Amino acid sequence: MIKNQISLDISQYNSKEKLNEIDCGWYDLETIKIFRDEFCKKIIPVIKINNRGNDNNPNINLAVNIFFKWFSSSLFELFAAVQTKKYLEKNYEEIHTPEKYDFLKKILEDKIPETKFQNLKNPYLQQSKFEKFFKNLYRTLQLNTISDFINFKKKKDVILFTEFLLKNIKGNGNLNVYRDLSFYFKNEKNNEFPFFDHDNNKLSKENLNQFDLIKNIIQNSFEKLDIKLSKNNLKYIDNLIYHCHLFLNYNWIKKNIPKELHVGTAGSLAWGKLLCAIVIMNGGKVINYEHGRGTILHFFIQKFFTDLNFSTQFININKEHMLMNKKRYDNLKKFYLLHDFEVDISQPKNNIKNPFSMNKKVFEKITREKLKALYVTGAYLGYSASFRPFLPDIHYLKFQTQVFDYLNEKKIDFRLKPHPGNKSKIPSGLIDYYKLNIHNEKYEEIVDKLDFDFFILDHLASTTAPHILNYSKPTIYFDFNFTEINSSLKMQFDNSLSIIPVKQNNKGIFEFNSELFNKFLDNIRHNNHINWNRDITKFYD
Repeated sequence: MIKNQISLDISQYNSKEKLNEIDCGWYDLETIKIFRDEFCKKIIPVIKINNRGNDNNPNINLAVNIFFKWFSSSLFELFAAVQTKKYLEKNYEEIHTPEKYDFLKKILEDKIPETKFQNLKNPYLQQSKFEKFFKNLYRTLQLNTISDFINFKKKKDVILFTEFLLKNIKGNGNLNVYRDLSFYFKNEKNNEFPFFDHDNNKLSKENLNQFDLIKNIIQNSFEKLDIKLSKNNLKYIDNLIYHCHLFLNYNWIKKNIPKELHVGTAGSLAWGKLLCAIVIMNGGKVINYEHGRGTILHFFIQKFFTDLNFSTQFININKEHMLMNKKRYDNLKKFYLLHDFEVDISQPKNNIKNPFSMNKKVFEKITREKLKALYVTGAYLGYSASFRPFLPDIHYLKFQTQVFDYLNEKKIDFRLKPHPGNKSKIPSGLIDYYKLNIHNEKYEEIVDKLDFDFFILDHLASTTAPHILNYSKPTIYFDFNFTEINSSLKMQFDNSLSIIPVKQNNKGIFEFNSELFNKFLDNIRHNNHINWNRDITKFYD
């Protein structure tokens, strides 16, 4: 590739030499986090609702509130893309971007991308009535005992099934009726998302004022960090605000809105979050349940916008999780809670045996001289962004090859277990160069079968992380500080695994401290890990 060209397609970097030549100066993790925090600081007081939303007609502030997860991540993606464009256009004549990363490609070409609300696909439009009926019946049978069917006192609506929700409500003396979201929303495409026209739209004067205020907050947040927006960038922001408002008027069926709704994972679908809001604004209750293996290890703020927003109660995995999350909720709610009513942070009513389907194990001694490692990686997610940042493909690939080089230098036999959510893959040339042994099976299907001595982990916000911390092998964790370890658990982390901070240098490359890795290897070779307290495991009883 000639000097005035750059490609962001990692499949083009089939050799170590090519990868070493890539310029990484176009991505700045800290600036993205600063933008995120400043934007939230300015926007949340504006969109926060009072009186459970009962005094709010469908307006723009309410729409941004309900869909804040999707709205904010769209702006973080825009910030990252415009920041990338600013650097690359200054240094390169041609920029090649994979077609599948349509958003970044359009920003680089100064076109207007579609908004997330245009791209949201109703998961129930393609399902037949027959298919939905039998799925709902099957889930309803799962959620009830025979006694629930015969002696029930009330009917309760349940959406978005998870195993933890099942363990909580089965046998509760109520008839738990599972429904897909099409029961509450008309089965229509509802794809009317026109470009916003300031002079020709259906917004009221109140909504136009709210529109202008939110847009000004967004523009000021960009300008504060010296990021200039083009006319088409501003049109995208116009569309984003407008489409968010239009999505609020999705075709919901008022007579089907329940008084009490139980939700397996409230932040996974925009329709689910909208239903939660409608239930509460109509005087009902929403009981939302933790999913995965809990989120006490890392960054909590995002939980306000996924699990806690428009929930009256949040059921944690166990008492220890409840106490930890209640403490964090109380400390942060004045900054991030999007409504004036409290959320009841609760524990399960019954002691659920092994809610994680996970057996804790004691550390094992290491007897062999040549160590073996299992590297459980994060995901290659392209060049988008979310509330919790992640590395662009190029930066993550360069980091991983540093780890491969180090392990080979230390003569450590290692295997990779990639994240199942990958949008990209390590190029085949680098797989051959490093002779990578990659396992694409599910983590839980292979971890007990593989022969290895320690874990390498670089992504804490994963269902595998609690399992790894409770397993029989010591762990080294590369901390990029975008997952942001829970500071209340610092002592427990220090006693449970070895943390190596990862820093971004002035060339944009992420580097780890090899001396700390050496110290870890020396410790486990002498079996010092046997004496680690690993008191973080108490949170998983």
